[in-house]
Amino acid sequence: MKKKTSKAVELLTKLAVGDDSDKITKFKKDVAKAKIRLEISQQIYNLRSKSGMTQEELANKIGTQKTAISRWERKGCNNFNVATLQKISNACNGKIDIHIIPNKPTRKITRAKQTA
Repeated sequence: MKKKTSKAVELLTKLAVGDDSDKITKFKKDVAKAKIRLEISQQIYNLRSKSGMTQEELANKIGTQKTAISRWERKGCNNFNVATLQKISNACNGKIDIHIIPNKPTRKITRAKQTA
């Protein structure tokens, strides 16, 4: 299934930006950023829902407007910061767990043999 998905992504990328490698690289980075924002939005929605709170209740607990919560859950805003995510997490009795991992396997570095 993954091959079909990656072929579809390649085709959509070419349709969106053509064959310019710089534009392709930028487009892929933009898509990756959008995916992260949407994943965070979904996590905020899931945590709030599981805690049994309305958007208005969460907004009141963290000192913001209901529209801000709605926007964060719906659109995946660009301005998430750790402090805001921590407030949301604390209000919903959750925790933040961040993983930073390499995109590609790292190369194994071998040392040259030393001759005496």
